[in-house]
Formats: sequence, structure tokens, C-alpha cells
Amino acid sequence: MIMASEKNKIPYRRKGLAYADGDLWVDWSKKAGFNEITLEESLFRQHFAGVKDFLYSIRRTGESDASNGPLQYQRRTLLDMQSIYEKHFQDELGVYCTYHPLFVSVCKKFK
Repeated sequence: MIMASEKNKIPYRRKGLAYADGDLWVDWSKKAGFNEITLEESLFRQHFAGVKDFLYSIRRTGESDASNGPLQYQRRTLLDMQSIYEKHFQDELGVYCTYHPLFVSVCKKFK
């Protein structure tokens, strides 16, 4: 487990928006009466020059304005996060984040 703060041993807790997985989308679609359901998943990385650029990108997408209030961190937490990202999520192209989009297509066939 990645620790948010090695000094305080605070475990990582996801903050921000929650996303439904494919099984849940299929379940919702079936309950709504759709009988042709297609899921397509993809993974791609986006690289940034550094952690600050990554955080600015999150802010610009609106992810930092989550339904449970804006994300707010203490300076120490941000510095710890920067260190973790630079250690675990950096390659020769820079700091990266991985997106996992899920595309759902549904159709209702009438008899």
C-alpha cells in the first residue's frame, strides 16, 4: 500500500468523484430495459513535466471540485504526494497519470 505520509503512516484514501464499474453499468442498463449492451474499456497514459502540471490539469478538468466539496490538502500532504508520484509514477517522459475510460453503448430492440 502506498502511504500518503511515511512520517505519519497515513494510508491513502481516494478523494474526489466515484465512478461506476462496467458490471454496474450493465446492471443499470438491464434494469432500464436495454437488451443490447456493449462495454469497451481502454487505458492510456498522459504525461506531464512535473507533479504541479499534473495537479493543474486535474483542477482544469473539474475533478478537484468533487461532489463532497473541493479537494483541500495541507502542504505536507502535497509534498508527500509529490514525492510519491515522482518515485512511483514517473518515466523518461515525465510524471504520468493513467486514464481508464469505459465506453457504454446500449440499445433497446423492440419485438
